[in-house]
Amino acid sequence: MAEKISDQQTRTDHRIEEILPETLKCPRCQSEAKRVTTKRGIHYKCQNDKCGWDSNRIYDFQKEGREQHIRQVINILKTLIPKLNYAENYSYNPDMIFTGEKLQQTLKYDISCFFMGKKINRIRVERNQNLTKKQFYDSKYCYVVGRPEVVEYMAKRKGLVAHFLIDETKEKIGMSRMDKIIEACKKEKDNFGNLQYFIPKDLRPVLVTFDPAEIEDMIFKGWHRTLYRDLFLR
Repeated sequence: MAEKISDQQTRTDHRIEEILPETLKCPRCQSEAKRVTTKRGIHYKCQNDKCGWDSNRIYDFQKEGREQHIRQVINILKTLIPKLNYAENYSYNPDMIFTGEKLQQTLKYDISCFFMGKKINRIRVERNQNLTKKQFYDSKYCYVVGRPEVVEYMAKRKGLVAHFLIDETKEKIGMSRMDKIIEACKKEKDNFGNLQYFIPKDLRPVLVTFDPAEIEDMIFKGWHRTLYRDLFLR
């Protein structure tokens, strides 16, 4: 049974919900939000049922959460650039067809891009939660994270980073080149030995694009448009 503690707070079975001030709105739909305190900690939730935004996402605790988002990115890319084929990259062992078990090892990228049966590029997916496209460009912090060997591997091959805006409703994928990020951005290591490249706000529009034509050019490394531009009627 709900117990009203104050005008703003309500307690229900070891759970306290507090209505936030009007100045603090849901980052997705700008509706009123509330703070929820449980034994797991504090998270924030939109009061608009049609929106459903919640800063406490169960997929953060699921092993399969990242794989689901990689498949979402593949589906979006297939819609944007249907001439390409995309495959999720994963470690496999010879007995996988019988056991269904994958190998446990570090993957250097998430998605392989194929054109006419040939692999032409590699993509690493960076998930960005609770951000719209505008907030992605305006936010104070924006990082690309990876193990040193992964970052170096992708940079040498002009691999790409897909900035996946999980909560954006329209343009959900931005794209940048790992080698350009290494050249332009400040590098530091986190507590896990991963490299963090901070993308400054003024460089974000230069390094990250959400335009489908520019994304296509980046995947093809520019050669597709150069080769085929005079073969099609305008």
